[in-house]
Amino acid sequence: MQDKLIEDLRERVAVLEGVVLGGTILRGQSAADRKIWKSDLAIREGVSTRTVERGIKDGRYAQPDGVTEDGKPWWWLSSVQRHDRQRVRGATRRIGQSTS
Repeated sequence: MQDKLIEDLRERVAVLEGVVLGGTILRGQSAADRKIWKSDLAIREGVSTRTVERGIKDGRYAQPDGVTEDGKPWWWLSSVQRHDRQRVRGATRRIGQSTS
């Protein structure tokens, strides 16, 4: 039951992000996974595109999943979310270790 509730919430958040951020949904993809651009990532994180560029270099943000022919980086939303989860898990472990 709890897994179903979490999955429903994820779908709702994905739809809301799609409305707010726009994004490209390709055939065969759900609304939960779509291509996002550097400007979308900046809006999502509340930072400038230049901060995103620096964050990619220092590991705060995921490496792009691809680059267009004219050099514009893009990510799958699921890749960004996976990177966020890994970053939070790492921070949680460090906090747990420092309190022990």
